[in-house]
Amino acid sequence: MKSKSSSLALGLAALLGGALLVGCKEEEQDRILLFEKGTYLGQDDDTMGTTTPEQLRDRARNQGAL
Repeated sequence: MKSKSSSLALGLAALLGGALLVGCKEEEQDRILLFEKGTYLGQDDDTMGTTTPEQLRDRARNQGAL
């Protein structure tokens, strides 16, 4: 009787371990889990390229935002 219960426990442990290993999606890997208040820890933004802040202000002014 003891071998059945130990086999069952071992089988359940193997299933649980397998489920935990498979349960991690690739897009969730290497994400930030510990945060610092007031500090952005993500990746740096891309540069604006050829668009200057002055051109952006002009566009916003033309749209009536400023």
